[in-house]
Amino acid sequence: MKHLLVLVIGLAYLFSPASYYRTPDDELIPISDAEQAIAVTTHDLGLASDGNAKLVVAVWTDGTIVWSENRIVGGAPHLLGKIEPTSCSKLLERLDRDGYFDNETLSHAQFGPDSEFTSVLIKNKNQKLDMRSWHELYESSGKIVCTSGSAEALVGKRLASLAEDEKEYVHYRLAWAELRLMINQLIPSNGKSTTGELHMEHGKMSWKLNPK
Repeated sequence: MKHLLVLVIGLAYLFSPASYYRTPDDELIPISDAEQAIAVTTHDLGLASDGNAKLVVAVWTDGTIVWSENRIVGGAPHLLGKIEPTSCSKLLERLDRDGYFDNETLSHAQFGPDSEFTSVLIKNKNQKLDMRSWHELYESSGKIVCTSGSAEALVGKRLASLAEDEKEYVHYRLAWAELRLMINQLIPSNGKSTTGELHMEHGKMSWKLNPK
């Protein structure tokens, strides 16, 4: 019985994100293919883009968290830290309870062609949410407002423009803002500087711990 318990614990550790810290031959922590994970990334589909995404923040259920000092655009420099392992799990449970995974329209793309956008990817076993929108990046300038159909020069007050939009889009923006707030609340006040980077291969994202 004792040997069986040791085997079970060993297997649980082997397949947890934490094991990547101590396995020199395997330096990738999965994001897209993770069973449970939360990740915010930015992407550029422009003709002059190199196609590389940037990581804003990623959290795994073992408490591992990586985040960028730039909470909007993402990218280096990044910080690596640890939070209570239950924090990520509790957030996933809340999102399930609140109905985020039940609303398929939340995963509909809200950006135009050849544009930049932010992705909020939530993986929870057999559940998945992938919200993708250009409004965070474009509206950060204070000169543009993104609506349900376009990104246009801001005339007047941004909230007034949004209030006149379709209720489905206003609901989308509310869900996005709430989700981003909850994710940001997971980020600790300090962390360790890391040279790790976002790794993309065949459309799948991972966090590369020790890039060569």
